[in-house]
Amino acid sequence: MPLASRVTDPGPIASSTVQLILIRHGESHHTVRDIASSEQGCLGLTDRGRGQADALRTRFASERRRVDVLLSSTADRARQTAEILRPALGTDTVVTDRDLCELRLGRGDGLPRADFEARYGSFDLVAAPDRPVCPDGESWNDFRNRVHTTLNTLATTYRGKTVAAVTHAGVIVVGFMTLFAIPRPGTGTRIDPDFASVTEWEHDDTTDNWRLIRFNDTAHLRYETT
Repeated sequence: MPLASRVTDPGPIASSTVQLILIRHGESHHTVRDIASSEQGCLGLTDRGRGQADALRTRFASERRRVDVLLSSTADRARQTAEILRPALGTDTVVTDRDLCELRLGRGDGLPRADFEARYGSFDLVAAPDRPVCPDGESWNDFRNRVHTTLNTLATTYRGKTVAAVTHAGVIVVGFMTLFAIPRPGTGTRIDPDFASVTEWEHDDTTDNWRLIRFNDTAHLRYETT
């Protein structure tokens, strides 16, 4: 009698990918008032910014979008956006991560932009990538390295999960540049994610490759009134 082969069920296979959804916060008071703000100088969302976040929450709810983890930078504009989105994403808490903050402005954080420029001046990021923007602030290379490290840390920490992170335009743009190995700004081309926009990446741990799924998706804001 031939021997019957026995097939052993290996059980569920752990996914090797991370889905990383980067969300820019809604419109904030510091933008409207032209204030230089990274973290400490943040004045939170405007009414319009809350409306933009509400529109994205409605979209996520209609799509039945769920995430395993909801992250936010420590700036109020990002945290407020995350709290508005949280009920639609199926999470109980928002986990804050300071490494998701915008370029750190040190002693200039919270100054009107005209005062910031008068006090600390401006400089060419290409010519002086290691110069801090102001005392206790970051340089361009500091910021690039932080964003690159943060994205790779998220890919490792949340392997096999779907993660949403409410962050800032600078983080989204620099993430795009570092993952596509664009060496510097000033190439004559801009990428500029809108308020409450969605940018999505997928990271495959087996190949250590990133894949861009969508960038600056604002379909939920199509009928926004200003």
